Amino acid sequence: MKKITISLLSTMMTIAVISCGRDASSTPNSRSASNQALITSFTIEGQAGEALINDEAGTIILSIPIGSELINLSPSITVSERASILPASGIAQDFSYSISRPLPYTVTAEDGTTKAYRVTVGIFPVITYSTYDENRLGAGDLYKADLFGVSNIEDGSTYNYSITLGNYTREGSLTATGNTFSISLIDLSSMNDGSDQVGIGDDGDVILSVLIDEEQYFSETINKEQYSLRTAKDIQGIQHDLSGDYTLMNDIDMMGIDFMPIAYDTNASSGHQGRKFSGSINGNGYTISNLTITYDNRYIGFISYGDTNAELNNIALSSINIISAEAYSAGLVG
Repeated sequence: MKKITISLLSTMMTIAVISCGRDASSTPNSRSASNQALITSFTIEGQAGEALINDEAGTIILSIPIGSELINLSPSITVSERASILPASGIAQDFSYSISRPLPYTVTAEDGTTKAYRVTVGIFPVITYSTYDENRLGAGDLYKADLFGVSNIEDGSTYNYSITLGNYTREGSLTATGNTFSISLIDLSSMNDGSDQVGIGDDGDVILSVLIDEEQYFSETINKEQYSLRTAKDIQGIQHDLSGDYTLMNDIDMMGIDFMPIAYDTNASSGHQGRKFSGSINGNGYTISNLTITYDNRYIGFISYGDTNAELNNIALSSINIISAEAYSAGLVG
């Protein structure tokens, strides 16, 4: 039987499988002026790590590499749709004294609403989150093997750190070797149950934060019921909980993995035979790339079959290759 190969490049998809309606009166000519006035990204060429944007506090902190100059830096800024910003994106600024005197930026919405931000650029530690336990599902619970890497720091210097997870805190100090060091979660008091997981309570949100020399450089809200997708293994693990809620936390490259569709069809006979995906996936602005699916049953895609209650939002798929002898193949939902 002839094989069918489908290749999709750079596909951005936002789907709610549940039915949705559109107000017929919502036309471009009748819409209200937008009141959105947020900075959605703030970057400087060669920066170290991501900018920390706090919309509630109206602050932005961005780090540049050790040895960099703080004068004549030209930020690239994006703002809410139909909003404007002053100083404008691309305008060179002197951030030499921004630690003590943050530079002001003002966003103006389409309806005239304004929001002020104060921007600090300096040479700060950069925190990255990683895990060495590739067999974990990626659930809201953290694991003892999870690490925070600290970079962009002075080789040989000693730094105090504090990790807080809900009501539990671990403090200590480490000396940088080669401008980096790593902090694990293994000594947090909440781990004393002898398991591999870090308990965060029965439900609700907790805050995980990392401070270096009393300054916060990492903060993430963790929900007990929310799965965080960080690795290819996490993507494959969706199969184990088809009713779960998932959020991408970074771009994920699926290169080299022969991916089995989520909620795959178990029989090539008429109609979908197998469980349906009834949970939710929030792409969160990140991309799943280099996805290869080789499968000869029907309903082939990233998700084989979705229940009417499933929700798929802001999912970006890039470089998808589907090889199948059966019908009903698509990039996102077969």
